[in-house]
Amino acid sequence: MPDDARSPGGHDTSRRAVLSTAAWVAPAIAATFVPAVALSATSVPISKLRIGDDWTVTDGGKYDPVTNTVRGPLAIYASAHYDQNITWWPTRDPEPAMVQYTIEIVPPSPAVPTTLAGLFTIALGGYAQNLNWYPDENTYPIAAGTYSVTLTIYGSDGSTSQTTTLTLT
Repeated sequence: MPDDARSPGGHDTSRRAVLSTAAWVAPAIAATFVPAVALSATSVPISKLRIGDDWTVTDGGKYDPVTNTVRGPLAIYASAHYDQNITWWPTRDPEPAMVQYTIEIVPPSPAVPTTLAGLFTIALGGYAQNLNWYPDENTYPIAAGTYSVTLTIYGSDGSTSQTTTLTLT
């Protein structure tokens, strides 16, 4: 009966060796290949993005000795989640995702609305938060009244937004 075992030092390539090598090499090639569309900032569908439950607007509460007030600037904590989708084939989800956002502030009249823009860098399945100031970190006091603040995040196929208000006295 002939011996089916191959010699360990032989150069004979078996089918098993070829398949084993292919099994290790193919995932490495697939993992490093990301389509060009996945690298753009708007390639993440809005269904995978959501505004964080902890996004908030607070009074920065800086004291102004001239007016003897503690009012402003507004500290706006913008946050978003990038939900992981188990089914990513044939197009892999980009990682990290570059997610654009805007914050629209509508102050009490006669002041005019202002829009701030920013960018989140979020790992797949991750979370990001940015601190934004209105009108800026060192401008206070600000006018008393109700401020309406809208956070909008943008995906490849649309956007989602949430609005909150803050009243300063």
